[in-house]
Amino acid sequence: MKIGILGGTFDPVHNGHLVLAHCALVQFHLDKVWFLPNRIPPHKQKQDAHQRLAHRLRMISLAIAQETAFELCTFEAEREDVSYSYLTMETFCRRWPEHSFYFIVGADAILTLEYWMHPERLTKTCTFLAACRDDIDLSRMSEEAKHLKIRYDADILFLKMPPVPISSSKIRHELAISRMKPELLPECVWDYIKENHLYEGSKKDGS
Repeated sequence: MKIGILGGTFDPVHNGHLVLAHCALVQFHLDKVWFLPNRIPPHKQKQDAHQRLAHRLRMISLAIAQETAFELCTFEAEREDVSYSYLTMETFCRRWPEHSFYFIVGADAILTLEYWMHPERLTKTCTFLAACRDDIDLSRMSEEAKHLKIRYDADILFLKMPPVPISSSKIRHELAISRMKPELLPECVWDYIKENHLYEGSKKDGS
């Protein structure tokens, strides 16, 4: 099967994540998209996100419940140490050699891929699907993709995504100052946040 991997903190999951997953699913004819929340991501070792792990998992489950092609993957959430993408993807390739993996990222991640932990190992495990909005300089991204292909034999494809003006950090900021429902937050996730009094007074950043 063709499996899309969408990683992140998902604190909380929002419609931008769902739109990105759906665009990848449709445009590249994927069989599944696995939502892969981290427990301790290497670039966001934040205690509050760690403490909300169970809530983050539950919110993802609620948000993707109506889409049979979306699944929650708890591999990184169950790890006690920092999650690195190359280790996760190498493990997936060993466990499921029959699958082809497509790592879904924002297009700007292509510009920093060389600075990830062991990009030369990560690029051997998957094809990258880089989401491009209308405001992205595609020519610059294409040049970087060519460079990464030459240096790391990286396979990078570009997917089109409509503008979604939302981020998890923006949602948390809005909820810190108001208990009104943020725009583009799934109704089921909003109900869960209210029920569990999440993000009240939170001013942390991240996505």
